Amino acid sequence: MILSHVLFHRHTPWQSEIRCSTNIFASLFQQAGDHVTYMHGMINPGHVVTHKGRYHYWRKGPRREHGAWVFTPLSMVPYSRVWPFDQPAAARLAYQSCIPSIKSQVLASGEGEPDVIWTANPGSTALRHAFPRARLVFQVVDYYPAFSGNAIKQIERRDYEEADHILVIGETLKRYIMDEHGIDAARITVLGQGVFTENYRPDLPVPDDIAQLPHPLAIWVGVNSKCDPAMFRSAAAHM
Repeated sequence: MILSHVLFHRHTPWQSEIRCSTNIFASLFQQAGDHVTYMHGMINPGHVVTHKGRYHYWRKGPRREHGAWVFTPLSMVPYSRVWPFDQPAAARLAYQSCIPSIKSQVLASGEGEPDVIWTANPGSTALRHAFPRARLVFQVVDYYPAFSGNAIKQIERRDYEEADHILVIGETLKRYIMDEHGIDAARITVLGQGVFTENYRPDLPVPDDIAQLPHPLAIWVGVNSKCDPAMFRSAAAHM
């Protein structure tokens, strides 16, 4: 039985060598029997002229790909890190000025309007303009000001206030959203990050430079300033 139609939105392509968490969640919804529409990040006329950004995905047009309806919108209003295109108004207009409209490209799937919008792109709660009856879930996958500047905080606040629910990848982000943006903890769920363990072989040899360390070993690969101390404490206790 088909449960619902879910519109996923993130800059990351639907199918590529590296699949982000949003891709994985979309695949899990597919496995549960839901219709999935996947919207890549937008491009603007500048990308069309220069063939940069996600131009080659846009050129493919709306299509059925690996069980999902996939498309890349062309927006007439640039939305970027450069003023004044980094402001909330630019984000809203970018989503509302797409040609063809986002709504028409979603409906071209034949699945009707989405029941749920699952997005990880700052500014994308503007999708509510196209689908006001859909529940909107915002997946916070990073500390966005770190690479977009503090101007993104205005857009974040609007997103988090308008979302029906917020999903985050760690307690650190949850605290940031509560403290910086005043969002109630009841509206935030920590999903955490995980792996498909079958993709990792347990019989790989331990590298020589750490072979003498006491076992079992757990290795963190990432930016230290973005790690979650509570996660390390939990892992150490479990081991």
